[in-house]
Amino acid sequence: MKEMQSLISSIWRNKQIPNDWKTGIICPIFKKGGIGIVSNYSGISLLDLAYKVLSMALLRRQEVYAEETLAEYQTGFRRGKSTTDHIFTLRQLMEKYYEYNKDLHILFVDFRQAYDNTAEHTIFHCPNWDSLRDELRARLGHPPEATDGENILCGPLFEDLPMDQTAKATVLNEAEETFRLFYKMVEEILPLKEIEERARQAADAAVV
Repeated sequence: MKEMQSLISSIWRNKQIPNDWKTGIICPIFKKGGIGIVSNYSGISLLDLAYKVLSMALLRRQEVYAEETLAEYQTGFRRGKSTTDHIFTLRQLMEKYYEYNKDLHILFVDFRQAYDNTAEHTIFHCPNWDSLRDELRARLGHPPEATDGENILCGPLFEDLPMDQTAKATVLNEAEETFRLFYKMVEEILPLKEIEERARQAADAAVV
């Protein structure tokens, strides 16, 4: 534990992570369907265990600022909150509308299924990024670069695989435009002016 504490403290002071932490082992996990179809696999990146310790330390410090930004209805991945509460609310609504023979329309939009994950480097240009303290922002600005990966699909390690960050940035821009069009459409039905910006932080949304 002392060695781990010394390592994390050194990284915190120098604002740099070891080069070994910048390489992840990409392991494809088969989901279902045909084994020859790429979309039927979920890729996970195996990182250094010590890096996860550092990540948790940074996460705890970020949560202080995140709680000031996120709206109350955002319950996913938040301490002391659960999406089960929202599921219960939706279930109660459906039961009551069914009981009184009323129409109820629920639109669930899963943006994560439609678009790839956010390009890491674009996060550091978000407006809320400036709200973090300078010291914390400096350390969060040096994550694993994710430029190389090792594929263990067939057992032995293959050559490093490049990560196309340019393609991710393009997809992110398309996702942002879809968000704007979606909420512009919904605003014709519901007054969402006050929650529009915060709602964009969610990977999915349910409109009742």
